Amino acid sequence: MRRSVIFLSVLSTVLMLAIAQGCGASTCSEANCGGCCDANGRCASGSTPDLCGKAGARCNKCPDGAQCLQQVCTIVQGTGGGTGGGMTAAGGAAGGSTGGGSAGGGAAGGSTVGGGTAGGGVAGGGSGGGAPTGCRSIDLIEGSMLMGGGTRTTMSGTQTAWFTAWPVPVSPGSNITLRLDVQLYRPVGTQPMLPVTGSFSSSTRFRTCDECIQLANTCDLVGDNCVGGNMIARAGSFQFTAASSNTLAGSFQHLLFRPWDLTTDMPVASDTNCIYVRSLTFDARW
Repeated sequence: MRRSVIFLSVLSTVLMLAIAQGCGASTCSEANCGGCCDANGRCASGSTPDLCGKAGARCNKCPDGAQCLQQVCTIVQGTGGGTGGGMTAAGGAAGGSTGGGSAGGGAAGGSTVGGGTAGGGVAGGGSGGGAPTGCRSIDLIEGSMLMGGGTRTTMSGTQTAWFTAWPVPVSPGSNITLRLDVQLYRPVGTQPMLPVTGSFSSSTRFRTCDECIQLANTCDLVGDNCVGGNMIARAGSFQFTAASSNTLAGSFQHLLFRPWDLTTDMPVASDTNCIYVRSLTFDARW
C-alpha cells in the first residue's frame, strides 16, 4: 500500500519530540541522567564499553571489537574482504547530485560519501564478501534508542508504523554522524508476527516497503542538519525481534545503501555513491 511522502515530515517531527525512556527504574531516567541507566537503576557516564549509552536509556555492553564513541557502541572499521575494506564512511567528499526532499530532519543535498574501493565482495554485500567495489564500508552497532521512537497510525489511516531513529559517529572523535531511520508497517490493529525476517532488493521502494531503513548523510552529533543526501537499503537482510507499544528491536546484515530521491521514490541515477554496512543491531525503547 502506497504512503504519502508527506508522512516523512510528520515522522521527523514526532521523532524529534519523542523522549527516550530506556530505564525501568524510577531512580534513573532521561530527566536526571545524561548517561545511561545500569541494571541497578543507577546513572552511569555511558562512555565505557561495558556501560555505554545516553539520554537515560538502559546501558549496553558493547560487543567485542566495538568502542563506545559519544556514548554509542560503534565499530568504525569495515571488515569486508578486498582492498580498502577498513575504510570508513567519513571519507573525503565526492560531491553528487541533489537528493530529493528530506526525511527525519535531513536536508536534501548531494551525497558526500566518496567513491573509492572498499572491499572486493559481490554486489549487495554477500555473506562475508564485504563491500562492492566503489562503496564505503562501515560497521554500525547501536544498542539503545538515542533520538526517539514510537508507534502511530499513518496518514492513510490503514497502517500502524513502529519507528525509531538515531545518529552514529562515522569515526573516532568525529562530529559527523550518519542518521538511521527504521520503520515497520502493519495494517491497523495487526501485530507483527515475530520474528519478522526478509531482505531488501533492487525493487525496494520507500513508499511501499513494509520494513524500511533509511540513512541520511553528514549529520551533526544529534542526527540533525543532515546535508549529505538520503539513501535507502537496496540489498541486505533484516530481522525485527520486538515490536510493541514501547519497543522496536532488531538487526540488519550486509546492507547496501544507494542515493534515493524521496520525492519521486526513485534512485538518484546521476549519483553512484554507496555505503555498505556489514552489521547493525538496535533495541529502541520509549
